[in-house]
Amino acid sequence: WLPEDRALHSYQLALFAVFCWQNGFRTTGQGNSASTILSKICHISWHHQCQLGFNVGLLPGHKLAITGMRRISEPNLRKQPITVAMLRTIHRSLNFSCSHDRVLWGATVMGFFYLLRRSEYLAQGKRIQHYAITRADVQVTDGNHQPCKSLASAKYAVVRFRGSKADQFGKGTTRTLARSGSPWCCPVQALWFLVEHHQSIGAHVNSPLCKVGPRQILQVNDVATAIKHAAAANGENPDRFGSHSLRSGGATALFNAGVDSLAVKKFGRWRSDAVEAYTVLKTDLSSTLAKQMLTSIHD
Repeated sequence: WLPEDRALHSYQLALFAVFCWQNGFRTTGQGNSASTILSKICHISWHHQCQLGFNVGLLPGHKLAITGMRRISEPNLRKQPITVAMLRTIHRSLNFSCSHDRVLWGATVMGFFYLLRRSEYLAQGKRIQHYAITRADVQVTDGNHQPCKSLASAKYAVVRFRGSKADQFGKGTTRTLARSGSPWCCPVQALWFLVEHHQSIGAHVNSPLCKVGPRQILQVNDVATAIKHAAAANGENPDRFGSHSLRSGGATALFNAGVDSLAVKKFGRWRSDAVEAYTVLKTDLSSTLAKQMLTSIHD
């Protein structure tokens, strides 16, 4: 435990921060970022408040050290959004006679159109979040919003979110999408085939939807690898893409299609304005901004 004296515990926290900055914590050769260090200090403070009844933290002078760490850190490069061209590349590269590839494509389309976080539908090793989408959370309906029995009558796909990283109290919500009109990239078709496959392998209705086999769940790395290969095939740096590129790519596609930013934020279940950092203006849109600005002014 840290001492209650502010000067003493601030000094010890500053030493802890420097150690993490240089060496990381329980890692070898890679130091932590300033934001990670601040997060750890917050956890330490919370633990002291819960167990001992007092807060600990950095004094202003010691906070300058964290500020310095931020200034000399490498910029945090966000993953770039996936494009429709990359989605098409992934689609063409898959073997749809293979159940793994069929589930991979269904999950990719679902992640793109529903702006999913990876924890909401994919496994990371043996870890899968309790709120990950299950078959019970999905309903494919007809034009009257009634459960349908064939793909031909399917018009809408409804996904229920029982929780997420941003929904700490598990309030949950639902999102509904209609057919995209595309024969190869449609959220309704993707959800239909994921549900059909899930049933065909005898998986429990309350188990994760993106199951390849009875005991195998689609991995984050599987999706990320497919995206990176597609990025490289389209002349992009694969290191700038990952599983999160589906969420940011979907948001970017909506934004560039003219959907209001607030609507994108609400549909993607963002609790903050973080969506603004993920969306990217496409070149042909930004190239016309100056012209639009002048034409909106009346002489």
